[in-house]
Amino acid sequence: MRITSTGQRVGSAMLCVGFALVACGSENQPTYTDTGSETEVQPVEARVVPGFEGLVVHARKAREAEAQEDWALARDEYLMALEQEPRHPIVMFRVARFEAKLGEADAAIEHLNGVADLGATADVASDEFFEGLSERQDFQAVAERLRQNGRPHTPAEVVVTFDDAELWPEGIATDSATGDVYVGSLHRNKVVRISPEGHVEDVGTMAQDDLQSVVGIWVDSERRELWAATGDEGTPDAPPVPGEVVRYDLETGELMARFPGPDDGEPQLINDVTVGPDGTAYITESEGSRIFRVLPSGDSLDLYKSYPRLGFINGIAITDDGSTLYFAHVEGLSAVDLDTGITQRVIADDGSVLGMGDGLSWSGNGLVIVQNQAQLNFRILHVTLDETGRRAVRVEVLPSGLPEGLIPYTSAVLDGAVFVVATGSFALLDRGEVPPAPAVVKMNL
Repeated sequence: MRITSTGQRVGSAMLCVGFALVACGSENQPTYTDTGSETEVQPVEARVVPGFEGLVVHARKAREAEAQEDWALARDEYLMALEQEPRHPIVMFRVARFEAKLGEADAAIEHLNGVADLGATADVASDEFFEGLSERQDFQAVAERLRQNGRPHTPAEVVVTFDDAELWPEGIATDSATGDVYVGSLHRNKVVRISPEGHVEDVGTMAQDDLQSVVGIWVDSERRELWAATGDEGTPDAPPVPGEVVRYDLETGELMARFPGPDDGEPQLINDVTVGPDGTAYITESEGSRIFRVLPSGDSLDLYKSYPRLGFINGIAITDDGSTLYFAHVEGLSAVDLDTGITQRVIADDGSVLGMGDGLSWSGNGLVIVQNQAQLNFRILHVTLDETGRRAVRVEVLPSGLPEGLIPYTSAVLDGAVFVVATGSFALLDRGEVPPAPAVVKMNL
């Protein structure tokens, strides 16, 4: 979920203001070297494009240039981003739009074919930026390829459809001890429990505990605890409200602890949470691209990692043995070795796009990534990793077709199946409209 600094809440499918700027892993696998509380990006092959400021920065500059109809500057900003992340389908598509607008037809079509090769989809036939290419056969061919990439998925099994259409669920977790599924509510500021039989009930006193919007959640089955990342949207004329992580007793439903986010006056979004086998909780803060943690005996939310050159760190997952922490971000998917603290990009042997992840969950031998972007056809990936955990050796698109009007947001794995929470577009919430009834769906791994 994303809350903008202007106070407008938007859905997880809109990870960056203006357009969904997210990336796949590049051919050069970067690491990130910590320098105090800051972290500078240092690719393994020392590949940093001179002048590169970060994908989000260049996207913002490109949007500003587009608003002034400075098509050449907008193209150049995206080209800078694409030079750093050459397998980034959304940036590549944006480059193609402005090339077409500038009359650079051959370059635009070449980039569109690159977008299609990466499995992305777009309706270029109705995009006014491409009007001048409509009679070219090579444009018509790539337009069809892009259209085919957006064909419907095989329907997923619906586990439950919620009676409360305005629940606005975003986070999901599973309890391996009981088989229960838990879903958090952005709008009702609570968590609900779904029994294996499909019965839905509120968890404890959460609805009365003065919580902020519930975003990511995690169930610690061994310790019988529920963790939730919470946050509220700000307003244009007021300072940002710090988010909060809360911990509940699963058996009694009682609130056990509250861990406020940093009260530093900066925009923040306490977004997602996972807990390792030692009881350490790791939490993403998306606006500042930071990872916090709460130690087993800790009483505060402590900064663990800061990645100032990465954009909007989102979903987070940990291996069963607690050795590796994975997180999704604008530029792709990364892994932290929890013994050494070294961070590396995860790349796919077949060049698959692993970025655009919102929901991220560990599956036993890999990850489930919810790519809830229209440009990637709202697909859900099951990624099998090699023994290092840094290379994807198999990438499978799951049968993730949803009821009409719903978008997948986050996932949780239980007994060889993945459960996904599906909600209407958060743009409807911004407009005060009633969405289609949300649901939880299930896919076998």
